[in-house]
Amino acid sequence: MKLPDGALQQHIAIVGKTGSGKTYAAKGIVETLLATQKRVCVLDPTGAWYGLRSSADGKKAGFPIAVFGGAHADVPITAQSGSALARILAAKNVPAIVDLSEMLIGERHRFVTDFAEALYRDNRSPLHLVIDEADEFAPQQPLPETKRMLHHVDRIVRRGRIRGFRVMLITQRPAVLHKNVLTQANSLIAMRLTAPQDRKAIQAWIEGQADAGVGKRVLESLSGLQRGEGWVWSPEYSVLERAAFPPIRTFDSSRTPDDDEVVAAPTKLAPVDIDEIRASFGEIEQEAKTLDELRAEVARLKRELAAASRRPATPAQAPPPVALATTNEQKRLEAAMRKIAAIAAPFGAYAFDTASAPDLGVSILSQIKSAAKDQHERVAWTPPKQVAPLPAGVRCCLIAIAQHAEGVTRTQLSILTGYKRSTRDTYIQRMREQGLVELRGERVVASAGGVAALGQDFEPLPTGAALRDHWLATLPEGESRVLQCAIGVYPSAVARDAISAATGYARSSRDTYIQRLAARELVTANRDGVTAATALFD
Repeated sequence: MKLPDGALQQHIAIVGKTGSGKTYAAKGIVETLLATQKRVCVLDPTGAWYGLRSSADGKKAGFPIAVFGGAHADVPITAQSGSALARILAAKNVPAIVDLSEMLIGERHRFVTDFAEALYRDNRSPLHLVIDEADEFAPQQPLPETKRMLHHVDRIVRRGRIRGFRVMLITQRPAVLHKNVLTQANSLIAMRLTAPQDRKAIQAWIEGQADAGVGKRVLESLSGLQRGEGWVWSPEYSVLERAAFPPIRTFDSSRTPDDDEVVAAPTKLAPVDIDEIRASFGEIEQEAKTLDELRAEVARLKRELAAASRRPATPAQAPPPVALATTNEQKRLEAAMRKIAAIAAPFGAYAFDTASAPDLGVSILSQIKSAAKDQHERVAWTPPKQVAPLPAGVRCCLIAIAQHAEGVTRTQLSILTGYKRSTRDTYIQRMREQGLVELRGERVVASAGGVAALGQDFEPLPTGAALRDHWLATLPEGESRVLQCAIGVYPSAVARDAISAATGYARSSRDTYIQRLAARELVTANRDGVTAATALFD
């Protein structure tokens, strides 16, 4: 069974329990893509894909696809290589297998987090990204340390088409693959599934993409499918067929050996010319290492400055004004800044590119320079003013207000903080009495003193694309999916019926999410449709 060419240009999900033949079926599709010179990148956590380099019998060359990492690596990689490798693959037409099988789980997660972030940022041409064992990298219930990884993988799947991504998701447990990711697949290849919760996950895909009546027949048959057999379903192209997948043309490196069998490795692999890539990869990895050193240096310096500002005042600590500029603290500060400048010099503006290193940025260096200048020019030493910490409720409200330069409405503040009307108004009154906020018409605006009271931990909301990413990652799922519909057609409005069709939400749920987004001032809505706020694109 062959998927239509149009379906190959969209997202595909291949699901089936272990041993059902899903990876084998996926390799057949990838062979078709490689044979037609498509850009392909396989994320391989099992070490099962290198066989694409050899013929089925292992005696002749297969496809010239480079292997990064693993036991068959053309170029070794580490957990820190994700961003560097992504930059290479985004810029060049290099079919690649990224073998993560020799990394520990935590190392794989760090690699994929950096890899997915950089690949989304830099890729601009069609790329077929195959993610084997996709539930590991886009889990339904992420741990705190894997939420960033989920966010970046989810962003590629849900918003990556405009950047050229066609994603193939492979999983033996669709129930534990994040449903926002699974439901984005336009075509489904469903092989043998026996667990009720896994079949239920497929039912969710059917309800969003296809006919529920037909889907019932498919679901009932999944537990009885034979190895190598599955349903191929592409509703957009009117394809629904139960099929047995043909033999692949390359070496089956994912085959489970029989008892007492030793699977012989292929004797012939297709050569790949990657000397230039290997050199570029080494340069970028060195650059990344240098930037890591710079990041650590900046963090250390910020800690020193913070510690100095908290130092209690005693008469013995107050140096004479004329001697201040030559204190040991000032000398260490100036030496650290010279070191930062020396590290950053070879990389120019990139060293402080906030898109590639969000926590570096020019603002940090500006703060450091400003602090040094202030210390150098100060004519008299005064102890720091001790400020009492804000109560938790007041601080929560003040942050939500201060993050919006034009302030917020009371309804908006309730939605942002979760506080009921009476609690919210009590906090507003307290903040007004302390001079932390002021009222301007119907909006509550943070005063300069209010922003200062939040201290160095406060960060304003980002702007433009970063602001869209912020809200799509932090909003409740229903609001996030509706907002994505509006963002996708901006500056046009998206019809309410189109939102229901894209999300599967009933009218009442859909309109509730729209109402809450409008209260947050992230969309404007009327009977004709919903329009994303201009602030998300400024």
